[in-house]
Amino acid sequence: MENKMKTYLGEKYNEDNHILNWLWYWDEGKDTSNQYSNRDEWRMANDLDCLYLDNLKADTIISIFQILKRVIMCINPKQKIKKDSESIKMIIDSFEQLLPTNDLLVQQLQMLANKAEMRSNFMLLPDSGMQVRGIAYADEMAPTLYQCFDGGSYSKYFTEEYTVEKWVKQEKLEMLFEDNVFDREHIKPTINGYAPKQSFKNTRKRDLILGVINYSNTLLDERAKYFE
Repeated sequence: MENKMKTYLGEKYNEDNHILNWLWYWDEGKDTSNQYSNRDEWRMANDLDCLYLDNLKADTIISIFQILKRVIMCINPKQKIKKDSESIKMIIDSFEQLLPTNDLLVQQLQMLANKAEMRSNFMLLPDSGMQVRGIAYADEMAPTLYQCFDGGSYSKYFTEEYTVEKWVKQEKLEMLFEDNVFDREHIKPTINGYAPKQSFKNTRKRDLILGVINYSNTLLDERAKYFE
């Protein structure tokens, strides 16, 4: 299957450094943002979600930026990171300092960044309104799913006809549940020992960040089987 990241970046694409690919991708997107009349038009031409699925309800499953930010701030506690042009260019220019290649976190993130370029990292949401999951939960899937069931923030996007189970099966997300049972009690937590509703978006703890990366690598490995 075509790697849309590689197509989008062209000659800038790096076969060995996939974190850098994501940085160039964000940099390229920000440089072209003023060429479009609105964000939807920009997304259809520049957002990997939409490039893969050709739909504005497309969304990234694993956010590389959200994890990258935590990795950098764990290794470099005084460093501040935002998803703006200045920060992205700074990371590119200071890559080896901020992301030393001998650090296990960086090595595992490099593996994840590679997998996250592919079709397996993208899904269709029931409604574009669910894209706020990036702000609320750093796009982490366990707390996202928790909020899809009755009483949750995203339960309003489901009906008796279009259930959470139907969406999960449609988007090949079954591996996120235990025993193929689709309810809150069977959502696999991001990290064992924590509740599924727990988000780790603000953690700076190395072991927890590594847990998020390991969960994400396993998820994309499992989901990739549907797109071989």
